Amino acid sequence: MNFGAALEKVVGADKMRDSIARKRLYLHYGKIYDVIRLHRVASAFKFDLRSASSDTLTNYLEAIKAGLYNKFYQKQADLLLKEALRKRDKTGTAIPDSYAGNLFKKMIAPYAGKVIFIDFWATTCGPCIGDIQQLYAIREKYKDNKDFTFLFVTSEDESPKRAYQSFVKKQKLAHTVYLSNDDYRYLRELFGIYGIPRYATISKDGRVLDDDFEMHNFRSEIGNYFPQYHSVIQ
Repeated sequence: MNFGAALEKVVGADKMRDSIARKRLYLHYGKIYDVIRLHRVASAFKFDLRSASSDTLTNYLEAIKAGLYNKFYQKQADLLLKEALRKRDKTGTAIPDSYAGNLFKKMIAPYAGKVIFIDFWATTCGPCIGDIQQLYAIREKYKDNKDFTFLFVTSEDESPKRAYQSFVKKQKLAHTVYLSNDDYRYLRELFGIYGIPRYATISKDGRVLDDDFEMHNFRSEIGNYFPQYHSVIQ
């Protein structure tokens, strides 16, 4: 991909949105304006510039930072860059040695050597159910492959036992974890989960590659981890 053209496209879109913010919404430099610009940075890093070079990402960010009003948001911009590079390079973040971290390490230990797509879900969550159903055929087709697996995590409170057992059986969820409410709260804190569905991607060596994976785009996202599957999982 021509990232020079991609950067030009992003910058052009930024200028257009800046014009709309100033002339139509009457927004001027300040905290609200900073938040809007950071949101655009996050979107650019995630989509148009997701595989761009470090220099391209840094140069784009420096231009944005120059127009940020608040020093706190300037620091947040640096964190966005760090996160974008981490995801691009697939280096991942180590799981901490805490109660929640050790609980999670124990959960994923049986799947070492595979990329794990974690699904934090509940039987009482309509979108959770919909996403799981949508990927039924893919789970079945690739359930024995050597590269990746799915792990479904829920709790007693959010998934009543009878409904949980019935749905797991119907959807043939091979790898599931049914936690106590307290342990589930620890994991929610570990990953900063405020709502479900929420998805995370874990590397083959047990590091967090993405703590907010887009499972609904699995068919296209899988190619970022395993190019060999990009053309067949459609």
